[in-house]
This record gives sequence, C-alpha cells and structure tokens, in this order.
Amino acid sequence: MTLLAWCVAWLLDVVIGDPPDWPHPVRWIGNLITTVQRIIRRYCHSDRALRMGGGVMWLVVVGLTWAVAWGVLHLAAWIHPWLGWVVEVWMIFTVLAGRCLATAAQEVERPLREGNLAQSREKLSWIVGRDTSQLQPEQINRAVVET
Repeated sequence: MTLLAWCVAWLLDVVIGDPPDWPHPVRWIGNLITTVQRIIRRYCHSDRALRMGGGVMWLVVVGLTWAVAWGVLHLAAWIHPWLGWVVEVWMIFTVLAGRCLATAAQEVERPLREGNLAQSREKLSWIVGRDTSQLQPEQINRAVVET
C-alpha cells in the first residue's frame, strides 16, 4: 500500500464520509461474524467448546477476509495496475470511517449534554457492541472516546 493511496483514501473519507447505501466490506465482515457466531453457538455449549469455537471463528473471519481482499486486489492489479490502485484506495477508504465516527460521537454527545441519558445510550448502542442500557455519563463518554 502506498502513502499516496492512504492520503487519497483519507481525503475521500473527509469529503464524502461513509455513505450508508454504498457497499461496505466492514458490514460484510460483521454479517460474516454474526453468521459464524450463530453456527458456533448452535453446536458449542460448554465454556471450553465456546473458546475453541471463538478460535475457529477468528480463523474463518480473518482468513476469509484476508483471502478475499488479497484476491480482489491481485485480480484488479492483473486487469490493470491503475484499477488495482483504485481498488486499494477504495479498500482503505472503507475502513477509515473517521468522519462517520465523528458524526456518530456528536449524535451521542448532544442528548448527553441535554441530560437525556436514554437517547444518548440508544445512540451509543449504534456504534458499540456492549450493553449501553445502564451506562452513566462518564461511561458513555469513555465508550465514545474508545470507539
């Protein structure tokens, strides 16, 4: 990956953000995680089996993600070097999400400033995987910063 590709991807993120209707590999990876997790939970019930299933899930998700990314990049570069570079920029752009996360953080902060903990917790649940239903203001702030 070139520095120029990273700079162009960052500029795209600043200018257009993360359009919700565009195809997004991070969403696809999230769907893969959900599917694999559902299968593992169907067959693994003990703590040991769940830990082993988690390892299998990691291998499947990381391995498949790497293989698909590598394959798409190499196929695009094989077709034409410029197409390979454009695909590289798009892949980097899709994982940055700086503008999107900044907007989401503001959406959590606004109701928190107004004292509306319920709405702030709800907005936070859109960007974190943890249970937000009982979080206090300082915990909400910490979760936003960590994200």
